[in-house]
Amino acid sequence: MNINVYTESTPNPATMKFIVNKLLINGSVDYATKESAEKSTFAKELFKFSFVNGVFFASNFVTVTKTEDSNWADIEAILKEFVKGAVESELTIQEVAQDETPNFEGTDAEVKIQQILHDYVRPAVEQDGGAISYKSFNEGVVTGRASRLLQRLPIINHHSKIGHRKPVETHGTRGTGSGFGSIIILFGDFTDY
Repeated sequence: MNINVYTESTPNPATMKFIVNKLLINGSVDYATKESAEKSTFAKELFKFSFVNGVFFASNFVTVTKTEDSNWADIEAILKEFVKGAVESELTIQEVAQDETPNFEGTDAEVKIQQILHDYVRPAVEQDGGAISYKSFNEGVVTGRASRLLQRLPIINHHSKIGHRKPVETHGTRGTGSGFGSIIILFGDFTDY
């Protein structure tokens, strides 16, 4: 198969998606640091570039986070060629495939929230080159984890809608070194969903 790679910008100016015409991984995996990429040949090789600060894989793309002192105009072609070669060489993305079957637990409201995040929010965030996951729901507040992509967005606080019914407000915070920060989604009465 002839591998084609094209790039797409993301809402985070420090990240860029490198999209290929081949499925790379079912689900997603985030390597926020060089150390976390130890079992991924593909990510480990990307981190050898001094301008790579993070790597995220999902379906048919890899999102690369660059260092602040680098410029996409200088590094995009280099990374595009590397991604093409890595996919053609079938470099390992993760050692053990993760089971992507969702296992929702908790109250009826918590299960509904997890289902919405999994079915609607997660795919949209992944298409922007990031990741989001559920942590908890308490007194109308959903807490989750957001990838590096979301942590650096210029618009951290905004209003949106889930379905077309309830207002949602999200608040992002800086990460803890794991590549993920916290994201809090405030809901009104969630029982109507």
